[in-house]
Amino acid sequence: MVIGSAWHIFYLLGARGRHWFKDMMVAGADIRQFRQNIAYLLGLRSESPRFGRFSYIEKMEYWALVWGTAIMTGTGVLLWFDNYLVDKWGLSKGFLQVMLVIHYYEAWLAFLAIVVWHIYGTMFKPGVYPMNPAWLTGRMPKEMYVHEHADGPRLKARSVRMKFEDEEEPTTSATEPAASTNGRETELAVSLASRDGEPRQPGTR
Repeated sequence: MVIGSAWHIFYLLGARGRHWFKDMMVAGADIRQFRQNIAYLLGLRSESPRFGRFSYIEKMEYWALVWGTAIMTGTGVLLWFDNYLVDKWGLSKGFLQVMLVIHYYEAWLAFLAIVVWHIYGTMFKPGVYPMNPAWLTGRMPKEMYVHEHADGPRLKARSVRMKFEDEEEPTTSATEPAASTNGRETELAVSLASRDGEPRQPGTR
């Protein structure tokens, strides 16, 4: 755990890591999406919220991991060198007993969070089952990404393309103008052209 934390801190020092960390920061949109998701789960909303690169659930898991790692490392070091700290630093045994209690219940909290929350979100959640392969390959299937992170980076154009691929092309009658079809193709081309730059809504200039 300590080695993994050191590697993660080293990763965050790079440009890619700083950008990743910026996306992981909690924002106002996360609070709004939390309320929307609760309403969706209670049947008060017809559609689930559209998440970006990281959902509020993933951000909560990450910051819980940061908190838990700090607690487990700090209390673990104190318990590891308990005799030395008592003899040389004069720490009371009562203080170390408190650290033992904190270490014990933080371990249980982490275990239950993994079993009840994390495993559901990465294995049994609808749209993810039987497994999110990102933990093995670092990537998730395109269809899963569209479903789980509809507003993620460069995904607005991709989701539009997949939407039109899945839709059955309507039959245009002899009296119906074909302008609507051409309009859809124009919007799609504009949307796909934004893949190399900042994602834009279809039809914008």
